[in-house]
Amino acid sequence: MFKTIFVSTLIIFSFLSCTNPNQPNTTQSQRGEYKLLTDESILSLSWTDKNKQEYFRTNWLNTFTNQAIIPAGVTTATRETDEKGTYLENGEVLGNFIYATNIEWKGTNWIGALYEDPRRPEYDSKWMLFHIDTDGNFMLASGFDTGATGAEPPTEEDWKKIMSSWGSYITGIIKDFNYNQQQ
Repeated sequence: MFKTIFVSTLIIFSFLSCTNPNQPNTTQSQRGEYKLLTDESILSLSWTDKNKQEYFRTNWLNTFTNQAIIPAGVTTATRETDEKGTYLENGEVLGNFIYATNIEWKGTNWIGALYEDPRRPEYDSKWMLFHIDTDGNFMLASGFDTGATGAEPPTEEDWKKIMSSWGSYITGIIKDFNYNQQQ
């Protein structure tokens, strides 16, 4: 009896110790599998690497296309995204997808995306960085006061400063998001 319990405990311990806590969490959606958190093997690649660029672009669009978003107190209208990841309210474009990137938020690497707000001509306040947390919260960081000048968006270093200084805030929640049920 003791031998059986000991062997069972050893097998369970071996299984648990083989799982890698640094691997990104994945979930299933009707659009297929996607990752919300970024894998270290991707982070270590240069931004000039096409595999890294494609990883972020694909995973962001898998997460953020054809979604209904319930706003957090800004408006009563449900917002949505289209097949290109464009952020809309009643057909008006609130943000155009520019590119996907890695962001660091609360000590974790996340897939985020840079958006441009066509309603704001001011260079630094037209840039928005979006990401979605594991509860389906649609998070926003503003490019305001980043020092971005001209038509160029803030650099990744600028975003790191914004995220560490100001962070991001919940601007809505993705309707019917079920990340936790997929764990």
